[in-house]
Amino acid sequence: MVQDSSKRLSSRQLSSRQHSPEPLAPARFVELPALALVGMRQQTSLADNRMLQLWQQFRPRCKEIPRADLSRFYNLKHFGKGMDWNAFSPQTLFEHWAAVAVSGDKALINGTGKAPGYASHKNPGRESGKGSGTRGLPVGMDTFELESGLYAVFVYQGLASGFSDALNAIFGQWLPGTDYQLDDRPHFEVLSEHYRPDDPNASEEIWVPIAPRF
Repeated sequence: MVQDSSKRLSSRQLSSRQHSPEPLAPARFVELPALALVGMRQQTSLADNRMLQLWQQFRPRCKEIPRADLSRFYNLKHFGKGMDWNAFSPQTLFEHWAAVAVSGDKALINGTGKAPGYASHKNPGRESGKGSGTRGLPVGMDTFELESGLYAVFVYQGLASGFSDALNAIFGQWLPGTDYQLDDRPHFEVLSEHYRPDDPNASEEIWVPIAPRF
């Protein structure tokens, strides 16, 4: 689904252990092409974290999605254009998605002329909980076009409870020392179909949208 734009940085690869002394660095840089996603969404914050609850709703129903790739799951955070990261706090609201990629139906995404990075439509059956949604989507699900762009991809292995330490290292240590800045595109993690948050050996990819500093 993606094209790797550079060789792996094996000399400074991000450690897969939770309390590793090794230097932090992305496993690779990827130029991601536009990707069509289907899933469930909610507005939340880090202080009012309801991401687990959304996944508990979505995972049992993901097989209802036509042409879905069920080997990779996308835990996506959409902060919107023009986000002021200096003002970011645990109370900052964002749109959270639990989603999978779909293939062979770009019309699902582009058919209404919506801009990339926003849901194309709302499912008309989501309030009543009855019937099938627009263009065959399951009730309560929407589409999202993940726009193309450059990502730094990190690998985190460990309990979900230690995930915030990895994010602090990425944004507090790695990013300030590079020639990159955060880009106005969604942040997301890629989880395998076998991922379990309570497994100390669980592995996930952290995709950070970046652009060159000017």
